[in-house]
Amino acid sequence: FEEQTLSYAQLNQRANQVAHYLRSQGVQADTLVGLYVDRSLEMMVGLLGILKAGGAYVPLDPNYPGARINFMLQDSGVEILLSQSHLSGLLPADGHQLIVYLDRQSDSQGNQHILSTQSTENIDKESLNLSANHLAYVIYTS
Repeated sequence: FEEQTLSYAQLNQRANQVAHYLRSQGVQADTLVGLYVDRSLEMMVGLLGILKAGGAYVPLDPNYPGARINFMLQDSGVEILLSQSHLSGLLPADGHQLIVYLDRQSDSQGNQHILSTQSTENIDKESLNLSANHLAYVIYTS
């Protein structure tokens, strides 16, 4: 993507790091996690990381008006939001969500989450307790 590449192994490892971090933050089956990113490699890493953690993603398009994004965040009850640092100025300033930047090593509260130090191993799927009845995503339509 735009002069960037990831092998399947690299994608899997980075998604596993996101998943392990999300699990450490309490993400489990049916937990909604916002995905506020441009189309990019980070989008794929974030999406797969959410699913590997057992959560469900809520895609939020940075091109949507701020009021629409705010409504979607409030309505869905998203508490963790994955994003990119260059979008930080467009995000709601209400402070209700923990914002984890996929392209830097701290979150919106200044905590060092250091995704790169998380395990690159797959999460044991038995520990997720998932079934076909659990959410994978929540989509808002216009």
